[in-house]
Amino acid sequence: MTTPIADTPISYLDGNTWWRPKNYDGLYHGTLQLQQCMGNSLNIPAVKVELGVGVQNVVNMARNMGAPPWTLHADGSETSNDPLNSYGPSLTLGGYGETPLQMATGASVLAANGVLHQPFAYTKVVDQAGKTIFTHKDSSKQVIDPKVAYIMAA
Repeated sequence: MTTPIADTPISYLDGNTWWRPKNYDGLYHGTLQLQQCMGNSLNIPAVKVELGVGVQNVVNMARNMGAPPWTLHADGSETSNDPLNSYGPSLTLGGYGETPLQMATGASVLAANGVLHQPFAYTKVVDQAGKTIFTHKDSSKQVIDPKVAYIMAA
C-alpha cells in the first residue's frame, strides 16, 4: 500500500451543489502513502480513491463483502439495494448507514483471506429429546482475491 495519494483540496459537483470534503483536523497533509492515509483516517484521500475507482465499484465491493450501504429515504424507509447511480462520494466517509454487524462482516472478509462467511447466531438447534432440528449450513464464498485481502489487512 505504497501508492501515493495527494491530501490536497478537492471539489465535487453533486447535482447543483459543490461538495468539498475536509479532514477531521481541517488540514491538508500533502502527498502520503495510502497506508498513512488510511491509518490516519484522512477523508480527502479516501474520497479521491473512491472517485478514482468509481463509486459504483465501491458499492459493488461493499455488497460482495456483506456490507451493503443503507440509504435513508424521505419517507423514513431504509434500503440497501438502491441503483448504483444513487450513491455519491460521501459513501467512503460513512455518509450511508452501516450496522456494526455489516462493518464486522466486511472486515472479516479481509481477515479470512477474501472469503465471506455470512454471520449466523447458532450452529445447531436440538430439541428436548436430543434430536437435531436445525444445523447451520456453511455458505462461504470467495469474494475478493486472497492477495488483495492480505495486503488490505496488513
